[in-house]
Amino acid sequence: MKKIFRLLFGVLVLSVIILAPSTMVQAGLSDEKAATEKQIEEFKKNITEANGNLEKILAQVNIVENTIREIDAKLVQINQEITVIEGNIVVKQTEIENATIEYNKKKAVFFDNLRSNYEKGGVDYTAVILDSTDLTDFINYNEYFRIIKEKEEEKIREIVAAKQALEVQKQELIQIQETLAVKKADIVAQKKQQSIEQQKLASQKAYFASLASKYKAELAKEQAALAEIDKKIQEALEAQKNSGGGNVVYTGNGVFAWPVPSSNRITSQYGWRSSPIFGGSEFHKGIDISASGGASIVSAESGVVLISYYSSSFGNTVVVNHGSGIMTLYAHMSSRSVSAGQSVSKGQHLGGVGSTGWSTGNHLHFQVTNKSDIYNGAVDPNIYLNYR
Repeated sequence: MKKIFRLLFGVLVLSVIILAPSTMVQAGLSDEKAATEKQIEEFKKNITEANGNLEKILAQVNIVENTIREIDAKLVQINQEITVIEGNIVVKQTEIENATIEYNKKKAVFFDNLRSNYEKGGVDYTAVILDSTDLTDFINYNEYFRIIKEKEEEKIREIVAAKQALEVQKQELIQIQETLAVKKADIVAQKKQQSIEQQKLASQKAYFASLASKYKAELAKEQAALAEIDKKIQEALEAQKNSGGGNVVYTGNGVFAWPVPSSNRITSQYGWRSSPIFGGSEFHKGIDISASGGASIVSAESGVVLISYYSSSFGNTVVVNHGSGIMTLYAHMSSRSVSAGQSVSKGQHLGGVGSTGWSTGNHLHFQVTNKSDIYNGAVDPNIYLNYR
């Protein structure tokens, strides 16, 4: 009986050891799926928001451009009016000059006549009397000279009045010209302000268009990069299975070794953050550990290297399969010291810290999945890590 009890107890313990990692593997999968879906939705939200802002800016741009066109039309009209007024001023100035010349001529003739009469002694009334047949004739003769003088004076007065009227008209045209100049200056100032607004809107338009493109590019590149890695993982798993290796079963205790022994400085945690490459918000599917270039990177757990290759986004990348769906990813490495299919032990050297791929400095991007899916199954590495 004791032997049977011991045998049953042994089976129970063995089941706990084997099933515990499997239970841990399943824990939080729904949450991680939801987090990944939330990430994709956040990217889409950012793109929609950027496009919405772009549409608003474009509407404002249309308003400003229409306003500028209206201002330009006003400027054309004002310039035409100013041209007409300036032409009229030139005409009036010419008329004034001609009137002045005529006035001067008439005035010269008038004074010449006065001077001549004065020098000759004026009208010889004795001769007029002798030549007159009667008193009526004398009066008529004298009246003739008076009328001639008045007519000369009247002509001069008319010329003076005409000149004065022309001067008044000229001043009125100058006032109109000055008013139009002020109006034109105001319209030019409006256009300048609208041009400034147009430039500002053009800058905003370019910014939001760039932002939308950047979000799209970020989403597409991340999806492509992780899909590429996941595809290689699936191919490696299939090859491993076809080679007779079967499904690898996790035999660890659920506590990983720290992947960068020389540094425990985490510069970016798992979760939402501002993208250091593209800007904007992104979901970071691992943790970034800063270290000097070439610092040793070790396997967090024993397992088999699934892939060891260079990715355009992750740079030098290694993925280790630890069994039961648990995998670790090491990215941006300066070098790789292991190859696909190679068995590694916990703490074994995999390569050096670097800044390859999309990176802004020497660090290790460390990522963990517990359902054989790097793309959709990333989980918080802190669940497994044993901090130094």
